[in-house]
Amino acid sequence: MSGNHLQEFLSKLEAAQSDEEREWLVMQFSLDSLSPALRAAVWAAAVPHWFDQPYLNAILGDEAALSEADFQTLCGLSFVEPFPERGYNVHERTRELLLARLWDDAPDRYRELSGRATAYCAGQEQEDTGWRVETLYHQLLADEPGAVDAFAGQGIDWYNRFEYDKVEALIRPALAAVTANRLVSDAAAWAYYRQGRLDITYSRNREAKVHLQRALDYQKADRGLEANCIQALGDVHLRLSEYELARARYEEARPIYAAIG
Repeated sequence: MSGNHLQEFLSKLEAAQSDEEREWLVMQFSLDSLSPALRAAVWAAAVPHWFDQPYLNAILGDEAALSEADFQTLCGLSFVEPFPERGYNVHERTRELLLARLWDDAPDRYRELSGRATAYCAGQEQEDTGWRVETLYHQLLADEPGAVDAFAGQGIDWYNRFEYDKVEALIRPALAAVTANRLVSDAAAWAYYRQGRLDITYSRNREAKVHLQRALDYQKADRGLEANCIQALGDVHLRLSEYELARARYEEARPIYAAIG
């Protein structure tokens, strides 16, 4: 690396206006020191929550698949760490920096990589909670047809079977994507609704109010989800002995249920 390049980096770092800007400059400096193949692999490795060589190469595609030597070099980078029983992952803060930049600069590329991740994950054991959650998460990020219905249906199934730990595993990454503005509309609404239902189950009534209202704010096209959110808010008011508010919510939900049969 030339002295001019280093001096330019140091000047930009000194002029940075925020910690986030400084973090990205350091990340960009690290990326610039890598070969094109490894640089592309770093971007791809940030998309999944974990990766091993077959998973990462599936995301990269045949034309950019890493050799064993390059994969080992990737795993030795300072921001890559072991992921128990799965392989490796990009360190959380670094991963979020990369994903934020990728989403802002190349959202179609982000969706393409997520689509490849979906295809690989769907071929893994879907009875394994980790693979099932990863499949549904990438379907949502790739904006694939039926993704929201599949996500919602899985949450309903696990919730009705009292498998609350699996529900938490399902909605945690989805809500992180909502916070980062990468999931909106009914996908975000279902994630917040399911979180609100968990809050009710665990008697976190104040938190349930917040999450159910956020679900209503995001809901756009699913009248059944809208009614469920309103009814659930009625349940929260009932638990808090706010009887008139509960009645009002139930009365609000009833004609929606009637209209959708």
